[in-house]
Amino acid sequence: MLIRREGYGDHLKHFSLVLALAALPVSASWADTVRVYVTNSAGDSVHVIDPATNKVVQEIKGIEAAHGINFSPDGARVYISNEADSTLDVVERKSGKMIKKVPLSGHPNNIAVTKDGKRVVVAIAREPGSLDFIDTSALTRALTVPVNGRQHNVYVTPDGKHSVSGSTRTGVISVVDLQSEQPA
Repeated sequence: MLIRREGYGDHLKHFSLVLALAALPVSASWADTVRVYVTNSAGDSVHVIDPATNKVVQEIKGIEAAHGINFSPDGARVYISNEADSTLDVVERKSGKMIKKVPLSGHPNNIAVTKDGKRVVVAIAREPGSLDFIDTSALTRALTVPVNGRQHNVYVTPDGKHSVSGSTRTGVISVVDLQSEQPA
């Protein structure tokens, strides 16, 4: 389960509860650990809360305007889109230490991790709209795929074959073939 606080333009900031249990990686090392990640989008950190005690058990610092959050399939890394720096911030989950800030092609919104964990797909919320593909081995932006309109949400299909993203401004949904990394 993730809880994230997100701002959208000049609209009122709000809390949204996202049940992402199916999306959370489950490995032997942290299968019994449940944590709530709060991306303090108006702040400069991410709080990790133990829901059994309602206490903050970790604080990931140095991420101003954190927006999207996701995890590597093995649970070793946390991926966070950083709106202030236009980066994908890669953090070691256990220690909360920054591994790398990967520069993006523009202002990011939400993110998705491919089933094999080899790529992170980042929705770019600047015109004309695109998806950045991050190579998780090299921790570099490998590719930017143009799509129709500023992107907000991005998902990987359950079969792992496509990314699906949407633009609230254009009302268009974009589907990208993850093998060819081209619009489908």
